[in-house]
Amino acid sequence: MGGRIKRNSGPDEDGFVERLERRAREDDPEARRALGHAYLKGIGTDRDFRKAARHFLMAAERGCAASRYEYGLLCHAGRGVEKNKSEAVRRLTGAAGRGHVEAKAFLGMLYLTGDGVRRDFPTAVALLSEAAEKDCVEACHKLGLCHLTGLGTPKNREKAAALFARASESGHAEATHRLGTMLIDGRGIGRNRDKALSCLKTAAESGSAEALRFLGLLAMDGVGMKRDEGFGVSCLKKAAELGHAAALVNLGRALLEGRGGERDSKKAEGCFRAAASLGFAEGFYRLGLMCLNGEGTKPDPEKAAEYIRAAADRGLADARCHYAELCLKGEGVERNPERAVRWLRKAAKLGDVIACHSLGRLCFDGEGAERNRAEAARLFEFAANGGLVAAQNRLGKLYLEGGEVRKNTEKGLRWLETAAANGSLPALTNLGLFYLGASREGPDYEKAAVYFEKAAKKGFPEARFHLAECRERGLGVKIDAKKAAPRYRKAGDPGREEAPGKLPKIPLNGRRR
Repeated sequence: MGGRIKRNSGPDEDGFVERLERRAREDDPEARRALGHAYLKGIGTDRDFRKAARHFLMAAERGCAASRYEYGLLCHAGRGVEKNKSEAVRRLTGAAGRGHVEAKAFLGMLYLTGDGVRRDFPTAVALLSEAAEKDCVEACHKLGLCHLTGLGTPKNREKAAALFARASESGHAEATHRLGTMLIDGRGIGRNRDKALSCLKTAAESGSAEALRFLGLLAMDGVGMKRDEGFGVSCLKKAAELGHAAALVNLGRALLEGRGGERDSKKAEGCFRAAASLGFAEGFYRLGLMCLNGEGTKPDPEKAAEYIRAAADRGLADARCHYAELCLKGEGVERNPERAVRWLRKAAKLGDVIACHSLGRLCFDGEGAERNRAEAARLFEFAANGGLVAAQNRLGKLYLEGGEVRKNTEKGLRWLETAAANGSLPALTNLGLFYLGASREGPDYEKAAVYFEKAAKKGFPEARFHLAECRERGLGVKIDAKKAAPRYRKAGDPGREEAPGKLPKIPLNGRRR
């Protein structure tokens, strides 16, 4: 367990350890603790974790709070003693109860992650707050994350930024990086891009792989700094060399797209494989997309489905949606709408708006699931509130039509107007149809024609068809058969943008960075 490790010559070779041993035999807990550190770090003797643990335990049993903490750490890591996280928590709790700051901080982190103890965010925040008050740097960093994300405490970006700043002043690289990202965004604390870049560069120079990655992405897109794809790629390479999985994926995508002057699908594949070997879901997903698109190799739908399924199994919402699409289409896997629904439900539980919309469509049409338009409306509303334009259009139509969902003209029009403002051509067309004949006050042909013309000018076939009808019959516009005829020809089969029962096309380049 402990094992003896290479001798590390200490500052005193003249009986330093022997003197501590004599004091320890006289039941001196401070001597025991000092001996523990000597054996733990190899000061004046060989490193020996087993002996270190024994001395820390003996000092702890004589009331030394610091030794309780140190013995707890060894129990947690399994160094010098058998790994026992329950015992580690017991020892750390004892040290924290006696006011040991680092014990409070470490115990707080365990409650955050549920490592050896039941996850309890409020308890974690309480412990981290007590440690942060005593200027524990890591506690400031972790407590800042709690305030930033709302774990165990209400979200408060100002408090988060202040805590990150305190930790940053003590040289904490990740806190410095977090502060930099907040200053770039500016929400709740005020934007300061010069200070943000300074923080990110400092964190990157201190070896923060995430800071290097973020700095690289900013340089690639020209956010807060002059666009420099070469510098961006070099930052991503440095982060990837540090084993940062997300940076490996970002670098792979840059290599696929030829950003920074180098396009190399083989190297990109190598980046994705390296990320996948680290268990990173998006590494598997990107490999799947390469197989599906035939990038650097022949298209292989079956292999693509395997990779995308592996990413879905690891919780990536994009992959779950995409694998559901493959199951529905029967591409690379046997067609199975019921399986598609199961995967969409998993992605929807993660709050993915595309999954909610796609699942809503299947519930609406009764494909792969029992037909349930009330559930479809709930799913569309979640996706619509999340900003998905197709869901806003769908929800608007549902409220206007009524049926299984209570009719609500005001809500229907509001959602269609929202979708239209967000660029939905079907929503513009649906608004035109409403004013053409569905309005309680009777038709408003002029309004209808205005909406049809807006969508028709952008090439939407159904809008062209209805505008041609209006021109032919003089509904809201002057009768003009000459203009009507070409629009009929251009419209062809009007058809809806969204055919019933089909999942929305998920972009093969994904939505993630």
